[in-house]
Amino acid sequence: MHDKDEIKFSSLKAALFITVSVMVIEIGGGLFTRSLALLSDGFHMLVHILALGLAFLALKIATQLPTSKRTFGLHRIEIFAALLNGLILWALAGGIIWRAILRIENPVPIQGKEFLIIAFIGLAANLLVMSKLKGHRDLNFRGVYLHILGDTLSSVAIIFGAFWILFTNQYLVDSILSIIIALVIVLSSFKLLKDSLCILLEATPKGIKLDRVIKEMMKIEGIIDVHHIHLWALCSNINVISAHICVGDVKVKETTKITKELKRQLEKFNIKHATFQFECLKNHNHKELEEIKH
Repeated sequence: MHDKDEIKFSSLKAALFITVSVMVIEIGGGLFTRSLALLSDGFHMLVHILALGLAFLALKIATQLPTSKRTFGLHRIEIFAALLNGLILWALAGGIIWRAILRIENPVPIQGKEFLIIAFIGLAANLLVMSKLKGHRDLNFRGVYLHILGDTLSSVAIIFGAFWILFTNQYLVDSILSIIIALVIVLSSFKLLKDSLCILLEATPKGIKLDRVIKEMMKIEGIIDVHHIHLWALCSNINVISAHICVGDVKVKETTKITKELKRQLEKFNIKHATFQFECLKNHNHKELEEIKH
């Protein structure tokens, strides 16, 4: 296992321990204070635990070597886990909104002081977990980070609500905060779902323009044309390309040199797997080129 993977595992373990501890405190505190916002945030933590667990599992599986049956390994597990996280978040948001609407019709008294103390504990824990996860580029890590970021914003809102209830006894704010939490969950997970689906549908990787890739490839001496290009993402940090490369009447050893140069040029796009099929075009015959393309 690489040092980077060890760091990721260590970060996930620490984040998981902190999140479980705070979840128990918030759910228990929500039941004690009768706060739906605090209880919702506690169950939101439960989703974080699932997200962290899936991220840990995905990272563990992704480190396994490719086999004859899975030649790319299991990198896509990361994307499936990220997609599942996003869908669970949306389901959770729907449940929170439904409960909040019921509470608006029938407000429930809430114990403000205890509510405030637990809210501060939740905020401190979220900030600590975010510091453990910050800086990792994997999509699944980003998904977990978005979970915690959304909950951090929720904690800030909950603290405001706790002060409001403490000084005004207006319990309606608890339901309003619950709906805000749900909307934060939906917004923070939308991008995660979109990115996951784009990868699963093998769309062109985010942030890469195919025209620019072709332009960089055409800069290499000896290449006449590039066509039949397929560019997709295997997971959040591995891009893959296959293409037909038209060259003149050259020797095989020259195509080897071109291949090395192509791979070097494509590293700037984070393309780590490349497959090229070379086609010979004598005397740069444009008619022949069109026939090859079709």
